[in-house]
Amino acid sequence: MSAELVYLAGPPGVGKSTLMQELTRRLEGTVVSDPFAHTYWAYPDGTLQAIELGWRRPTFAGTDTLSMRVQPAVVEWLGLQEYPLVLAEGDRLANRGFLHAAAGRGYHITLVVLRAPQDVLNERRDERGSHQNGAWMKGRATKVERLHAYAQADGYRVIDLDTRTEPAALAADLASRLSPILGWWS
Repeated sequence: MSAELVYLAGPPGVGKSTLMQELTRRLEGTVVSDPFAHTYWAYPDGTLQAIELGWRRPTFAGTDTLSMRVQPAVVEWLGLQEYPLVLAEGDRLANRGFLHAAAGRGYHITLVVLRAPQDVLNERRDERGSHQNGAWMKGRATKVERLHAYAQADGYRVIDLDTRTEPAALAADLASRLSPILGWWS
């Protein structure tokens, strides 16, 4: 079996955490904090299905729960054992260096770029009480667009999704595109 890394990227408020929650809702999670926070997702019988980098919390979940200096530790950890599926979402590891290092550790990379119009992003951030600086948010959007271009140039699988779709339908669409990688969705 080949190892897969599926990374959800997009600007703040696009729905990365919501989509990841929907993708894993059929599984049971166990959070482990060593050597950094990550979650083991398994069927109720304990059969491991995926590992998610970071952990869930009400705001800024996923890789954004990790230290700013975590990337070398994650890359080293990925090289210690081949996990069948590693999931990640958020800004912290959404960079060309991380994707390249994971590919160097034997992972097939899929970058899922989530998109929504600016007015939708603003509304979602307002609903959750986010007060992020406009210039910073624009920078995050530019970073995602650059990562999209790098991933394509590097030959990784890239999937673009419009997150104005209801989360369950969006997760089903992604799972069908990534079948059999996301086999628990079938």
